[in-house]
Amino acid sequence: MAVFEATAVKLTLALFVLATASGCSTLAYYGQAIAGHVEVMHARRPLQQVIDDPTTVKTVREKLVLASKARQFAVRELGLPDNGSYSTYADLGRRFVVWNVVATPEFSFSPKQWCYPFTGCLAYRGFYRRADAKAQAERLRAAGFDVTTGGVRAYSTLGWFSDPVLSTMLEPARPYLAGVIFHELTHEHIYVQGDSKFNESLATFVEHEGTQRWLVEQADDVLRQRHHGRLKRRQQFLLLVERYQQRLRRLYRSPVSQQQMRLDKTQLFAAMRDDYHRLSSHWSEPGAYARFFDEDLNNARLASVATYFEWLPAFARLFDEVGGNFPRFYERCAALAKMSMEERHRRMNALAGGTTL
Repeated sequence: MAVFEATAVKLTLALFVLATASGCSTLAYYGQAIAGHVEVMHARRPLQQVIDDPTTVKTVREKLVLASKARQFAVRELGLPDNGSYSTYADLGRRFVVWNVVATPEFSFSPKQWCYPFTGCLAYRGFYRRADAKAQAERLRAAGFDVTTGGVRAYSTLGWFSDPVLSTMLEPARPYLAGVIFHELTHEHIYVQGDSKFNESLATFVEHEGTQRWLVEQADDVLRQRHHGRLKRRQQFLLLVERYQQRLRRLYRSPVSQQQMRLDKTQLFAAMRDDYHRLSSHWSEPGAYARFFDEDLNNARLASVATYFEWLPAFARLFDEVGGNFPRFYERCAALAKMSMEERHRRMNALAGGTTL
């Protein structure tokens, strides 16, 4: 779940301004971003029209009905924006809408930042073509960075445009579709320029809490049990990531040579993979998170997890402090958003009990 700036007139003007101030690489990047987003916007059809269309595949219709109800729930129960977002549908004919690239130094978990005119700096770079993402990743690897790429099923334009329900959002289990709508609408409600960790952890928390409440309303015990199992596996996965990230941080602070550090780093990632296989062998869905471990493990992969999950305990504590009241919760989050990044991060770490992924 990423954030993108993006209909054509506004973005073409933005591209012109950027092109006059920057180099060809910037021009090429924003060119693909504009073309990709315009393609998505052009594919939109009114959601109800697609639902009522007799040629719509039954499974697609059912999920679009679910998406419509989830959007209403988000406004009614979660206090999220009531606007044009998720009132249309776009069939993209591919599995992901964009592919993100995350990069970190070889011995650090601080992700490389890319800065944009409307969103501020982000801990990832997004591309509408997988080949472009791979090319960017190879350039960064050649420069010595740890790099990871991953497909993204949805993104937010932060209220600049009415975001559609995308075909890429329909593939996973039903709670995911509701959750991703809650997640992306949270970005439209509260967003801090240049603070990916705050924005994504906040949206992930609202997604999690909102999905829990939505499942209660659905009164589907089987669905709730399956979702509970997924959450339990996710928590075990996050604890595994946290444990190894702490061990790697200690290694990176140690006085050993770079050659020895590189060797120890490789051994730690191998041990992490082994621990995952032992852990997942006891799961009812042993393949969960397998893709995370199938590819090369490195700092960038672990950093991408921290961006979305590091401050969930902090937001959970904040939510408890206001008695689970969403309007009051958003007020507290908005106050944090007005602080300097240094002060905001200090407060978030204190709320989280000083723990960091």
